[in-house]
Amino acid sequence: MPTEHHQPPGLRKLVYAQLPADAAPTDTVVRPISRYVLENAEGNVVEMVRQRVMEEFGETPHVVLTLRDGDLDPATDGELVPLLEDTDGGLLVFGVAYRLEGKAQVTTDEACPECGATGGVEISRADAPDAYGRVTTLLECQECGTVWDSWVKD
Repeated sequence: MPTEHHQPPGLRKLVYAQLPADAAPTDTVVRPISRYVLENAEGNVVEMVRQRVMEEFGETPHVVLTLRDGDLDPATDGELVPLLEDTDGGLLVFGVAYRLEGKAQVTTDEACPECGATGGVEISRADAPDAYGRVTTLLECQECGTVWDSWVKD
């Protein structure tokens, strides 16, 4: 019987699941908490670290996640995997600041060139149309994170 390989969700998917649809990440904060600290600290150390990360963002809109073993995808989250491994069974508190972009909209008629999913989110738009009357837009796939250029008629 073949064993089912569990694909970790990955940081991008976890973060975008928490962000509003028209949010654009602007900054991140990562705080590791070792297994030793988790087992020996008095009080809820995870909640205390989460509160400190929230305080670092101040009034800036943000989300804070707790990342554990099995959450990160080594193929896409390579820079965080060693940091999580260094916690020896602990976790990472990961915060993301964002800004809301009023122009963000879902496009349902164009497929992602990488994975084929439809429903890319517009993350930016040119200020003026080109010589053909088209406005360049930058789309991001919500499934795999691929970013590509597209055009709309103004």
